[in-house]
Amino acid sequence: GEKSGENYPLYWSEGDKIKVIENSTAVDSEAASINNGLATFTASFSAADGPHTYNALYPYSAYQNMNLTDDEYQILTKTPSIQSATATSFDPEADLLIAKPIEATQAEATPLNMQFKRLVAIGKMTFKNLPADAIDAVTFTATGKVLAGRSKFACATGQVVEYGYNSPMDNITINYAEAIAANNAVFFTCLPCEVVAGETFTVSAVCGDKTYTHTVTMPEGRSLLFTEGDLTTFSVDMTNANEKETFSIATGDYVIMVEYTKDGSTLRNMMKASTGTYQGYTAYT
Repeated sequence: GEKSGENYPLYWSEGDKIKVIENSTAVDSEAASINNGLATFTASFSAADGPHTYNALYPYSAYQNMNLTDDEYQILTKTPSIQSATATSFDPEADLLIAKPIEATQAEATPLNMQFKRLVAIGKMTFKNLPADAIDAVTFTATGKVLAGRSKFACATGQVVEYGYNSPMDNITINYAEAIAANNAVFFTCLPCEVVAGETFTVSAVCGDKTYTHTVTMPEGRSLLFTEGDLTTFSVDMTNANEKETFSIATGDYVIMVEYTKDGSTLRNMMKASTGTYQGYTAYT
């Protein structure tokens, strides 16, 4: 369904892993074992006395660190701004699920029945009148908003403490291994936020050798709301989109992405086309 506010089931897959947290210790689980739709994850901790709080996080790669503030443990996570989607779904590595905390008086090697909730919003965007047949990549930008980056969650409650405390990003780039049809929905995840009347968002679609960009100003009485755990469906009319030619490069070429002057030297941020690897900053006379 596409209506917000409804409950959407979570489907685990063979090979999924979660980060399991016991107080301030975090370990990767073993790959999921699926039986009749029920996923079982196994994780091991060193024996310790005292009360324990158990949490879990998916994907395990979203875990960054633990933080102790005012005697409260916090989970530091990361939501990526660059995502790999498909024609029918968002990037699972860009999802963010956290388990309801479980209290135990002592460490026990017994099963814990964990309940997860989604802490990111899901976007489903379609284009109208896009003058192309296929889409290779899309960037959604909401200037001034925190769409991705690192966030803090309280272990004891599982509630958000702060969005974008570090490396906040106001844009999401969705890449495709295989181009999708121009009339296909574009799926992505982002941190909860709202673009209100008078504010703008920009979308950019890379279609073969051309890129189409359009900025939308929200009219009075309207807003674009991304709510935790909900799906937001919206469309963008690209009739008046700005069209720009996309240059091509040969394998092994280098592309200058950024150039600026620092301490008397000209610095250029370069990327190698054949691998997409970041080359770092290089000084030139």
